[in-house]
Amino acid sequence: MLIQLKTIIRDVATKYIFCTKFWRKLFYTPIGTCTVTDLQKNSVNIWHQNQEVLDKNRILPLSIDQKVHWKFNTFKSLSAKKQFVIIAQNWFVWGNQGCVITDKGYVLSEVSKEYDNLSHSVFKQYKLIIPKKIKGITAVLAASGASVFYHWMVDILPRIQLLKDSGHFDQIDKFILNYQGLTFQKEALKKLGIPIEKLIICNGHWDFHYEFETLIIPSFVSPLNVVSVYTINFLQQTFLKSVKKLSSNDSKLYIKRINGRRILNETEIENFLLSIGFRSILLENYTIEEQALLFQNSNYIIGPHGAGFTNLVFCKSGTTVIDIFSPLWVNPCYWTIANELNLDYRYIIGEGNRPNEGTDLKGKGENILLNLDKLKELMYLPPLLLEEN
Repeated sequence: MLIQLKTIIRDVATKYIFCTKFWRKLFYTPIGTCTVTDLQKNSVNIWHQNQEVLDKNRILPLSIDQKVHWKFNTFKSLSAKKQFVIIAQNWFVWGNQGCVITDKGYVLSEVSKEYDNLSHSVFKQYKLIIPKKIKGITAVLAASGASVFYHWMVDILPRIQLLKDSGHFDQIDKFILNYQGLTFQKEALKKLGIPIEKLIICNGHWDFHYEFETLIIPSFVSPLNVVSVYTINFLQQTFLKSVKKLSSNDSKLYIKRINGRRILNETEIENFLLSIGFRSILLENYTIEEQALLFQNSNYIIGPHGAGFTNLVFCKSGTTVIDIFSPLWVNPCYWTIANELNLDYRYIIGEGNRPNEGTDLKGKGENILLNLDKLKELMYLPPLLLEEN
């Protein structure tokens, strides 16, 4: 009874008190969301990337399944939107994923995303801490998943290039970023000319709230789970400036994982692949540039679905890729890269019950039991030419 009463009181307060202008002004909670289109009507300073955005008609992947997994059809025509950079005064950033709030109290929806939340967590707060004020020119780079190699490479780094394209990069005093000091983060920032001293680190979600004299907001350049041509070109130009020929032992790679999902019968799978000339590698042992060279020089890449496949952006046309999924987690993001680069992309789903079509259980961490005979069947489907030794 007491719990129900508390719930009723909270709901009434949320509806009639926390949404009032007085409360929002006193405790900084946002009014709602806005879009770039809304801002254009209010004469906000917005720079747009001058490029044509084309509709996509991606080629569906090769599989031994009778019917291609429904997720691929969902992303068959999804393409990137036009990029932008906004220059604004007295705007706010809240949380560790770069939630941008305008001076009027609206969350800018295009850049304020939490991948695991349908509704942004800022709207679940009864009050925000008093914002600290920062003078000078600051750019926001923070986004969901900065500690994950894929999101770092696809979501965050291209925003830096967008700042350079817009001509604002050299004017920026500080960069807001959720930064953990990971090896690939350090390497990339050094390569792109951002010293650690210029970072405003926003790792604390609830206690990060700042107001900026001038805030520069670059858009994302790829939709969620889609990798744009802009991103591919940028990553190639940044990390693959000199292509070296590696040993022939590196032409066929099996990508192992030490964290997250893995193949339960990996020894069986790995022994087979080694017997036909594959090399097993842990990408964590290589720099970004070394990973780029490995993928550029490979003709065949197999592995459980994971962030290491981000390096497909460095592959040459015709490279064969087999993406191994759990039945509870299928993500077409690397297939979108394959379509842009003309890769021979194939996928296989491990053993176990599959959810109904249209149902996404989001079993990201689920391990995979892989049927070796099914893998062989997929590998030898035309146009693949691969002979066992």
